[in-house]
Amino acid sequence: MTGGAGGISKMTQEEEDKQNFKVADYINKMDEELKDRFKALKAIQDLCRDFDDEENEEIRKLEIVYEGKYKEIYQ
Repeated sequence: MTGGAGGISKMTQEEEDKQNFKVADYINKMDEELKDRFKALKAIQDLCRDFDDEENEEIRKLEIVYEGKYKEIYQ
């Protein structure tokens, strides 16, 4: 179990793929004028999600380090 808020409401890979397909299908049905804007927004959203995942991993590593230090102090 991950610490912090890292594990809250995580989608499975299948659910994420299904959602991505829905978004891509919806974008493909749009007018050309709007398509590029939504593709750019989707790319930014994916990039932000990747940064969030990376941040959560780093936070968890720090939590593990400090959990060990607290154990030394409080035992």
